[in-house]
Amino acid sequence: ITIPGTYKAYKLSCSDPSIHHFTLKKENCDCPFFIPNAFSPNNDGINDLLEVYSACEITEYQWKVYSRWGNLIDSGMNSAWTGNISGEIISQGSYIFIITYTLKDVDGKMIKGQKEQIINLVR
Repeated sequence: ITIPGTYKAYKLSCSDPSIHHFTLKKENCDCPFFIPNAFSPNNDGINDLLEVYSACEITEYQWKVYSRWGNLIDSGMNSAWTGNISGEIISQGSYIFIITYTLKDVDGKMIKGQKEQIINLVR
């Protein structure tokens, strides 16, 4: 059963027949969006990419990375950040990460949002 409502269950028994009523309620499911606050792109296979996560399906997203002085240093779409710019390694430090995203919740409703966060790149 996937549709909320009130349902009946029949117990067919010669000695003890009965009808049971039960109600199925739909739980309101939030779509939290999570960005780690640090990653270490040092090619050790652990936390090498800055990836985003949600309890709902992420249908598309676009991100931008800024230096602490507000200069755009990298951007991407529907992919993780490698911590490099055009294949060049950038220095360890704190960066501003801004992401615009679209999520699909359990009902198929599209949710648009934006999140800003400080990211610590550790080498």
